[in-house]
Amino acid sequence: MRAVTRRVASQVLGSRLRALGGLSSRLPRQPDVPFVHAAGPDPDRVLVVGCGPTLGRAVAEGELALPTQLTRLLTSATGRGSLVEADAATAVPLAEVVSVLGARDLSAHDAVVVVLGQDDAAAVSADRTWTALVHELVATVRRVGSASTELVVVGLQPSSLVPALRVAPGSIADRWVEELGELTLEALLEADGERDLTAFVPAPSTPTLDDDDATLLHRRVAERVVRVLAPRLTRHAEEADRGLAPSRAARLAPQSIARLLADPTAQRLRGGDAGPRFDAIVAHARTLFGTESAAFSVLDDEVQHNAARSGTDELGRPISASLCSTTITASRPYVVSASSDGSDVLVPESDLRFYAGYPVESPDGVRIGALCVFDSQPRDPSSIDVDLLRDLALAIQREVWGTAEQASAQDVGQDPAA
Repeated sequence: MRAVTRRVASQVLGSRLRALGGLSSRLPRQPDVPFVHAAGPDPDRVLVVGCGPTLGRAVAEGELALPTQLTRLLTSATGRGSLVEADAATAVPLAEVVSVLGARDLSAHDAVVVVLGQDDAAAVSADRTWTALVHELVATVRRVGSASTELVVVGLQPSSLVPALRVAPGSIADRWVEELGELTLEALLEADGERDLTAFVPAPSTPTLDDDDATLLHRRVAERVVRVLAPRLTRHAEEADRGLAPSRAARLAPQSIARLLADPTAQRLRGGDAGPRFDAIVAHARTLFGTESAAFSVLDDEVQHNAARSGTDELGRPISASLCSTTITASRPYVVSASSDGSDVLVPESDLRFYAGYPVESPDGVRIGALCVFDSQPRDPSSIDVDLLRDLALAIQREVWGTAEQASAQDVGQDPAA
C-alpha cells in the first residue's frame, strides 16, 4: 500500500471519528467497576488497555463488556482465580497506552492485553511510525512488568464493520487496517526476539450494530485472547515453585515502607472514617464469618488505622500489635488462631485469639491495608472460606479505587461522574 494511500486512509478515518466525537471518547466510564474478579486459587492478574472494545462501545453495562467476559472465560479455562483490570482512562490510542503503561508498576501483573481500535488507524499513516510504536510498547511492558509478564495485542476490526464510520468493504480504510495488523505481528515478533512473551490476536469479524452485537464482539475477543493466554499463564503458574514466574513472586514479595507511606490513596484513608459503603462491607464480613468484630485497616509505619469497623470501637493500634501488618507482606490471605483451649493470645495485652485477613491494594498496586475478621475465641483456620474473604476484600478494593478516581478528578477540577 503506497504511502499516499495510507495517508488518505488515515485522514478519512480521522475525519469520520472527529464527526462522531471519537470512538474512544464515547466509551462508557465505569468508575465503580475498575476491575472484575472471579474466585479461585492462585489468581492471575491481567490489565486490559486500548481504544478497541475494552470497556465497550455500545455496551452500557460492565457485566457485558470485555473485562467480565475475559475474567469468566479465563477462570473457566485455567481453574484458577482471575482479576482483570480495565479503566476508562486507559481506553486510548496506542501512543497514549505506551505513556500510561510507562508510569505504572506492572511487575505483579501476569499479562497486559492491548486492544487496538479505529483511533489507532487514524493516528498514523506511516508503517515505520507504527512499527516503532509497537517496538516501544514491547520495551515499555518489559521495563515496567516482570520477566514473565505476557503481552497480547488484539488487532483492529475492518473499518467497514463499524457502521457509524460509513466505510465501504474493501475500501482503502479496510486495506490500511489490514496492513496495520500485518505490521503489528511483524513488529511484535521482531521486538520480542526469543523471549516468547508476546502474541498477536486478529480481531473477530463481528459487526457492532447494537448492544447485542457489541456483547458478542466482546465475547469473541475474549475467546481469542483466552485461547492464547490461558496456556501461557498456566505454564507460569506451574513454574512458580521453581522461581520462573517473577510476576507471581512479586505479589508475594514484601513491599517497602517508603512505597506504602508515599501512596496517595493510603494517605487519604489514614486517620479518618472511610465512609458508609466501607462500613457496610465490613459489617457484612462480620456477619458472614460469624466473628465478634471486623475492620478495614489502613497502615503506615507506626499505626494500624481502622478506617471502617464493625463490632469494635478501636480506631487503631500500634504496628507492633498489628496482625494486618503481617497480612500485607504478601498478596494472599493470612489466617491464624490461638490454641484450641484459648490459653494464649495472638497479640500481647489483648484478647485476640482468632484473625483472618486479606490485603487490599491501591490503584497503584500498593498493599495499603487489609480487610480482617477477628474474635476473642479460637477457631479452626481451615474453616475459613478464603475465597469468600478475598471476594469481600476485593469489594473493599473496588470502593478504594472508586474513591481514588473521584479524588483524582477533583484534584484536576473534573466531574468524577463525567
